[in-house]
Amino acid sequence: MVEHLEWHDPRFREHLRLLNGPGLAQELLRHIPAYVTGYHHLRQHLDTLTDLRVRYELAGDFAHHWGLSCSG
Repeated sequence: MVEHLEWHDPRFREHLRLLNGPGLAQELLRHIPAYVTGYHHLRQHLDTLTDLRVRYELAGDFAHHWGLSCSG
């Protein structure tokens, strides 16, 4: 199991220094309750869909909303 350090833990700063760009983005986003809730909701919704185009669009919209997509 991966240990998720909280921001007030002294080891957190060192953990951040070791992350690459995408890893840092994920680490910071996981501290935002709205992101976590939205991600879980998205996963549940995607699991019920069979249309790949719709799944792709939903995931893309979520990524764009949270700044995880570079597309226009």
